[in-house]
Amino acid sequence: MIGAYEVMSKFTKDLGGSYQAHHILEEAMARKLELVKNFDKLPAVILTEAQHKNITRFLNRKRPNLKAEELWKLYEEVYKPFPHWLEAIKPYFGK
Repeated sequence: MIGAYEVMSKFTKDLGGSYQAHHILEEAMARKLELVKNFDKLPAVILTEAQHKNITRFLNRKRPNLKAEELWKLYEEVYKPFPHWLEAIKPYFGK
């Protein structure tokens, strides 16, 4: 299920970090590329702590100094198993 980060984070609030809300379009990149102003409205999913760490680790290695189009290509690679995630963030990239 995909929802606004502000909603998804409420579901994980009292779970001690075992499940976490993940910004599909990462807040840091949305901020850097000025794609949106309200980060709590960004699309998010709930992941296990391990899933979240794995995705974040992979993104951290690949995304330094990316432009918006390069970031989109990275997301296409990382989120290939989750095409519905890509659909949720397409509008932020003018797609």
